[in-house]
Formats: sequence, structure tokens, C-alpha cells
Amino acid sequence: DGRAELVRHTSFETRVLAQGRRLTGAHLVATAYGCVVSLPLTPSVLVLGTTGELRQVDLGQWALSTGGPMAVTPRGDRMVLCDGYRLVAVHAALGGDALDVATAPAEHTPVRELVFTGEDSLVTAGRHGGLVLWQLAADGMRPVASRDTPMLSQLCAVPAWGVVSGHAGSEGRVRFFDPWQGLAPVDAPSAIVGAARRLRAVLAAPGGRHVVYSGQLDVDAPPRRRSFAFVTRVHDLHHPGSLLRRSPAGLSDAERTALARADGDNPGVRDLLRLAHVRATRL
Repeated sequence: DGRAELVRHTSFETRVLAQGRRLTGAHLVATAYGCVVSLPLTPSVLVLGTTGELRQVDLGQWALSTGGPMAVTPRGDRMVLCDGYRLVAVHAALGGDALDVATAPAEHTPVRELVFTGEDSLVTAGRHGGLVLWQLAADGMRPVASRDTPMLSQLCAVPAWGVVSGHAGSEGRVRFFDPWQGLAPVDAPSAIVGAARRLRAVLAAPGGRHVVYSGQLDVDAPPRRRSFAFVTRVHDLHHPGSLLRRSPAGLSDAERTALARADGDNPGVRDLLRLAHVRATRL
């Protein structure tokens, strides 16, 4: 589509950075250094820096045949590029040599989507179904677990909840898996408000603070509030109520900072927040 455009919006201006057929099917991910746009029709990606400078990077240097699915670590400083068959770990600024390289198992190709579930763990979804859990260790990137599933799309990881999710179109629902238990199927996180069986989409925002989910979430509500309409809800992982539901030992540095800044409406809540922060900093 010649009308496809890459547009940068700031508080000062809106500027078209690129346009044309090469952007057809493009996929964008945010990094600690800006963003990266994969171009499925070419063996290249576009890299947009925080200064607004746009440059094109040839993927041929890493033996990738096309710009395909990508995933970025929670910190945003590393990423994995994939052409459906080969996975290449690189610095997120896309400068220098590859950090690691791996080939997807033949029965799992082509890889449809991928997402980091932690700084050193990655999950890939195959176009014909199935999930594979990868470990990025000092001795290389390798698969450590797999799970038979229907074809999944909208792959999403929420490390704070310990789950990875994907929409199973053949079943009309979102399925959840535990990457710490060999991708075992699990129930929807208790933090989901409403009828989890009617979920249709789950998305984790860049930076890891917010989780957005939608579906017919009010079908099981009391009669006066019951509705079959699709609604969207946002969960703030830095909200005090969210932080208090989790083990202090599992909180990240950013979450401990949020807990230190949290306040309550009454002295009891404030004392509880202070106690939780003390425990989190001592563990």
C-alpha cells in the first residue's frame, strides 16, 4: 500500500518519517533507545533514535532473510530479531555484532511471534501452533521447554504476573501459560477484573507498568450492571493495591521505588505500605 506511513508525533509536531509499499505489514517495538520497525518485504529494519533520526539497518549482516517478528527485553536494552527461522539477539541500538544466534526447531517454523518473559527468557509462537521457551544464557540461546497449543496471536508477557498469554482464534479466547513451569497452562491472573473467560485481548505496554485487556468482561456482573458489550480496562502494576498483592521479593527496582512513593488514605494503609517497602528492600 503506497499510503502506508511511519509518523512521529511529539508535543511540538507531527512528522512523516517514511512512506510507501515497503512499510506494508511493518511491526514497531519500543526500545530504551527509541524504536525499531521491521519491514517484512525487505531484509532490513528502520531504527528511530530518541533524537528523531531515522536510519535503515541491513539484516543481511546477521543472515536474516527478511524483517520479521521482534521482541525487546523488559529493560529495553537488548532484542531478538527473527525471519521466521533464525533468531538473532542484538543490542537494541542495533550496532555491533550479534550477541547470540539460534535456529528455530523445524517443527516450530515459521515463527509467528515472540516475546520476552524476563531479561533472559523468551517465548516464541509458531504459525502452525505451539510455544517454545528459550533461555538466553552465557553458553548460548537454546530452547528449554515447549507446549502444544492452537495457533496463538497477540503474544504478551506480564512478568509481574508470571504469565505469557496468546489469543487462540480457533477457540475464541485468550489462553495463559506459566513460563516458570514449562509453559504449563494456567488460569487467568486474579488481577483480571471481570469474566476472564470472555477475554479477547491482553496487551502489556512498553516499560511494563500497564496491562490493557478487553472483552465481554461484565457478562457475569449483577443484573443491573450486566452487559455483553466489549469493554477495555487498564491495570496499573505500580498502583499500591497491585504491589501489595505480590511477594516483596519479586518486585523490580522500579516497583520498589513506586512502593516507596505510595501513600494511603488512612494511617493503617500508610503503615502497611511502609512495612511492605521495608520488606522489599531487605530481601
